[in-house]
Amino acid sequence: MVDSLGYNRQDTIYIKYRETVRKPKKLDLKTTINNVFPDDGLLSGELVFNKPIVSYNFDSLYLFLDSANIIPIVILSANKYQDRFTLSYNIPTELFSNEKTATQSTVKKDPKNLLGKLNRDSLITDTTSRLITPPPKPHLYIGVGAFVSVDYDSIQQEIKNLKFSRIEDFAILFIEVETMEKSFIVQLLDTKFNVLKKSVNDTDFSFDKLSPGEYYLRVIIDKNSNGKWDTGDIYTRTPPEPLFFYETSDENRKIILRANWETPITLTF
Repeated sequence: MVDSLGYNRQDTIYIKYRETVRKPKKLDLKTTINNVFPDDGLLSGELVFNKPIVSYNFDSLYLFLDSANIIPIVILSANKYQDRFTLSYNIPTELFSNEKTATQSTVKKDPKNLLGKLNRDSLITDTTSRLITPPPKPHLYIGVGAFVSVDYDSIQQEIKNLKFSRIEDFAILFIEVETMEKSFIVQLLDTKFNVLKKSVNDTDFSFDKLSPGEYYLRVIIDKNSNGKWDTGDIYTRTPPEPLFFYETSDENRKIILRANWETPITLTF
């Protein structure tokens, strides 16, 4: 160091870090699996962790459909923080031979207790109750050690059953856009204003496989074509990008969808 009079001064500073006594957080996983429809067989979902993942083992990650169809999951799309993974897989449609096997597993029951009668008649004195266990349902299996975090800990075993649905139990929303704008985004929101689906610069499209209920449609005029809504800048006096909600003729923003219904809507802006 040199001061204003030209004198030099040198010193040595030692820095010592104390070892932390805090224990790392336990690795948690939140798994979301969307409904599977036999018409296309698309299995999609998301795996969300509470801290970044540094490695994963595909041997402990597979899709169980039945004893003859166990499919390893070898493709996952991760975000830049490595704590959110997107799952997408097309189940072969030939596995859905009929709707009954796709939507439920059937187990033969014994309403007249014939097995018990047979045991009594045969003088079988085995006191162990022998139960007929149903076959495992189709599920996503995540084993111990499938994912390892930055703290080198792993998750516990998790089995997430698949939900099979019929297309007629859901709704379709057809949207036609009339506009002179070149760049815009149409978003479908739930009643908590979470974005469920979106379409970019499309003038004739649909949102399908929607659960019956109430929704909102929001339109963002994407002035700078960056694919998101910008709040503006007070320093450059740039206003926020315009957005608005779809409203009916009686100024009601809610869109009510019913099962097995097709609802057309025209957006003009």
